[in-house]
Amino acid sequence: MDERTKKFTAVILCLAVLITVCGCSFKESSIEDLMQPPQLTASRKQIRDALTSLVGSAYQLVSPQSGSGFSGINLTDLDGDGENEAVCLYTAGSPALVNVAVLKNEGSGWVKIGHFASDATAVDRLEFCDLDGSGVDDIVIGFGYLTGSDHVLQILKLDNGSLVSLHQAMYNRFVTVGEETKRLVVLNTAGASATLLGMKEGAIRSLSSVPMDSRAQSILSLQTAKTSGGLAAVYVDSQLDNQMYTTEVLVISADDFLENRLFTAEHMLGDRPNAVKCTDINGDGVPEVPQAVAMTDTENTAYFTYWYSFDGSGLSEPTVTFTSASEQFYFLYPEKWKKTVIVSRDEKSERTIRFVKRRTGEALYSLRAFTPAEYAALTENGWQTIIRSTDRVIAVRTEQAAPDSALTADEWKAALHTYGENGGKV
Repeated sequence: MDERTKKFTAVILCLAVLITVCGCSFKESSIEDLMQPPQLTASRKQIRDALTSLVGSAYQLVSPQSGSGFSGINLTDLDGDGENEAVCLYTAGSPALVNVAVLKNEGSGWVKIGHFASDATAVDRLEFCDLDGSGVDDIVIGFGYLTGSDHVLQILKLDNGSLVSLHQAMYNRFVTVGEETKRLVVLNTAGASATLLGMKEGAIRSLSSVPMDSRAQSILSLQTAKTSGGLAAVYVDSQLDNQMYTTEVLVISADDFLENRLFTAEHMLGDRPNAVKCTDINGDGVPEVPQAVAMTDTENTAYFTYWYSFDGSGLSEPTVTFTSASEQFYFLYPEKWKKTVIVSRDEKSERTIRFVKRRTGEALYSLRAFTPAEYAALTENGWQTIIRSTDRVIAVRTEQAAPDSALTADEWKAALHTYGENGGKV
């Protein structure tokens, strides 16, 4: 066996071990997107062959940019018989516009049982959820257009062997909420509003709407979660036209009434200068809402982040952190530091954060996020790893002996967290 064959065999054996240990499996819905050219399973190849016989060979499957449906062919039960239908998204003809075809396996082969022709050129988002309370999924699809900013929401249902439209609306972003019968929260930043869609009087329609901040230029983060009071909610972090940031929490009451109290209560928390997003920092499953407060006595302005739980009407007492949006970490500020230690950026390297005695100006600790290569090349002593992942190392260095302000290694590990959409430890 030559060296090349040995290496290839070793790779195959490693993959086999990993799959066995992790319990992983290659699903039908991901093979075509991961392999070029695709190696199709038998059922998926049958779907492709059936689609080719219906529309000809000159078509292209279209993958949604986001959502739970992420492939040009998605399998889900649309009629409640326990068997999955195939929802196919493809472009054909000139101009190349998006079509939706639903195919069903009739035993002898896959046949078309529903079709919808759009005037769109792309698929922005695809979800499957039960909006009308029928017990089976509806197709919730966001179509995209050449202009890029225009999106049209289309809710489609398989009904008596055909694909019918239940609702159509313009949108910028939308998310599904609810545990069984779903609702949609549709954001329209152009109209500065949010609308709750659901079943009412036998049709999908608007259940309620609320105003949103008209200064919002782009949505930074969109999360579905509950409030600390247990109400379904959508947490919206946006960048404003003045380059500031704000958070709005769209709360859904038990009677399908939509509220936006953080905004309508005259900006309860106000705007903030940094791109910090709502994050579950205490691990209770509920995102906390951030507010930035400038530190004093620092040459370069740094900010404490005050994190508040929101129950739908009021805010809790805050948890205080120092948060670096650029380096993606936050540090739970020790109680004993709150009046005696401030944060300053190093004059030579803005990526290095120093914790400094307020009265004397003595640097107590330095904190920095390195790439693994940067950390491996360090010749300077004293850096101790607190968090390590595949793409970065966050390390701390002790600068001064200060017993009244010292933190143990365990205290550092408990206080320092990576920051992101969902927060939490690495």
